[in-house]
Amino acid sequence: MVHRFCDICGDKVQTIKRCEICSKDLCSSCVGHVHEDWSDYYDYYCKRCWEIGQEFRDLIAIHESEIEGLHQEWINKCIL
Repeated sequence: MVHRFCDICGDKVQTIKRCEICSKDLCSSCVGHVHEDWSDYYDYYCKRCWEIGQEFRDLIAIHESEIEGLHQEWINKCIL
């Protein structure tokens, strides 16, 4: 049996959780955030990558809102 270890703390990992950003294998204690996708798939982020990503997630949320507004404008012009 092959044993895997957390790349952050070195603990043995039974269920592999891999950070979506840095690809490190994580134990449950070193997971910073879990994002449930629309499917049965989960995205895991280590604490460091999740913390670094805060400013980017904020900007992404702003731009997603702008995109939704532009999409609605497009729809409104088409249905006139």
